[in-house]
Amino acid sequence: MTHIFDQPSYGASVMAEQRLNAAILRANIREGFEEYLDILDCFYAEDIEASSEGSEGIVIGKASLRSRIAAFLTSLHVLAEIGGLVASIHVEPIRSDARDETHSQWTLELNGATGRRCVLVWRSCRRWRKGCVVYERHYDIEQTGGPLTMDDLCMLPQARGSELVQ
Repeated sequence: MTHIFDQPSYGASVMAEQRLNAAILRANIREGFEEYLDILDCFYAEDIEASSEGSEGIVIGKASLRSRIAAFLTSLHVLAEIGGLVASIHVEPIRSDARDETHSQWTLELNGATGRRCVLVWRSCRRWRKGCVVYERHYDIEQTGGPLTMDDLCMLPQARGSELVQ
């Protein structure tokens, strides 16, 4: 009897998932957000359907998803580069019984310059077709620690006229 994990498409999906996750882990938000958009362009199908638990609606199409991700990553990059925010991300694979479907648990840790931190943990479900993600859903989303505020960042002194206010 052939087990689902022995089927070629399951193995191909797992390998694609591993490559995608490794690319995400290698990218550095402090250096810029463009690498993440390149990852999206490389691994996601044009007809991607994406959703997140607690959010309304489904995002359909790579262009729409790219726009949403760019807005989020731009803010995160600015906070990391200028505000001293330290972001680290980790992933753990989760075994799936479904063919062409992969699951992972993600942990995003955000540390402010004050030492205050916020940790987000979620799971992702991805469905694959020909090496590209055609469906992605984030679920079991949990947050530990409150949201970071401007007081938690190390922003540059404000300029008033030609003087610096410290």
